[in-house]
Amino acid sequence: MRKIKKLLENDLILFRIGILWRLITIPILSLVFNIIFLSIFLQFNLLFFESQGYLQVEQLQGAFYDFIFSRLLIYVPYFIGFIALLAFLGIYVSRLLLRPFKLIAEYCQGTIDGKRVSYDPEFFRDLKLLTSFSEWFFNSVESAMKNKELKGLIIPKKFQKIHRPIFETSFFLHYSFLLSLGMIAAGIGVHMFAIDIHSHLIELSQVTLKKSKVIGYFMGGQVDLFDSVTIFTLTLHLLLHIFLLIRLHGMVATPAFALFSTMRGFIKGNLNAKAHLVGHYYLRDYFRIFNQYLGHVKNSIGDEKK
Repeated sequence: MRKIKKLLENDLILFRIGILWRLITIPILSLVFNIIFLSIFLQFNLLFFESQGYLQVEQLQGAFYDFIFSRLLIYVPYFIGFIALLAFLGIYVSRLLLRPFKLIAEYCQGTIDGKRVSYDPEFFRDLKLLTSFSEWFFNSVESAMKNKELKGLIIPKKFQKIHRPIFETSFFLHYSFLLSLGMIAAGIGVHMFAIDIHSHLIELSQVTLKKSKVIGYFMGGQVDLFDSVTIFTLTLHLLLHIFLLIRLHGMVATPAFALFSTMRGFIKGNLNAKAHLVGHYYLRDYFRIFNQYLGHVKNSIGDEKK
């Protein structure tokens, strides 16, 4: 229990659990939504059958629910396998989101410890604004520490007029592609599950009840209605997925801009600049190391810009 409690106190583990929970929530909501509609369809069917004079409705209801339960048991292994796949995807995406900050923290910690380190971001996958400016910033600061002064540095023009978080297209597309594959698979799986249950319920109704034009017309109309419901569910699934992608981008774009602004202010001569973190607990350790690095640089250069 102590080990579990200690793990749950780790900000990075909580962040990964949060990512996994977000990934799982969307298909679960879609599944619950489909199950609710299937239950409503079943109740309407039973009421309709009773209105048509079928007296064995209670027995029919029991048969329907037994059938649904048996089908659910068939899908349990697939559900467990899907959760495992989402867990792997969640861990990978969480590492991808944290990677730019982790690389900066590792470089800063290595510099503080007096080690010979290099900053080598992957520009295709990482946040381009942060990684490109960080590379210039660390090279400039390294030279300043050798010369014991911070002067004559001109910030490249492309970084001078940025005053708010920007949309990182390549970074967004990279993790969006991975998550989209998982979400598409989840949407298709939930959709096929709902279709399977509904089609078998109709088949069971046709086998159990006597054939008639009224029953056939009712079942045919219900199929059209169910198609509309599944389209609505898939649309909801898609909208929630898009919202998740945008939300994940915001979870890294805002703190990335905070680091960028702090670096830019430091280069301009504000040697007391510190990166402030509000609401992004999962980056707390990385930001603390970065601020320690700025203090280390300040002490190496001097209290004033020469």
